[in-house]
Amino acid sequence: MNRESLIFSNYPFISLTIEIFMLWEHILQNIYNKPKRKVVKEKYLVHIFNFRNLNFALNL
Repeated sequence: MNRESLIFSNYPFISLTIEIFMLWEHILQNIYNKPKRKVVKEKYLVHIFNFRNLNFALNL
């Protein structure tokens, strides 16, 4: 069990808040820095995966 899944299983609402802030940070970086598209896609995929993990933890 990795660190992320431990956080999701024990503190789902805290981790959701952190996830939203990280996603917002990436959106702001995207607006101001205009990084390469591939890097941005990978960042957003991480967020989508984390939201799916959170949904699974909430259903447990």
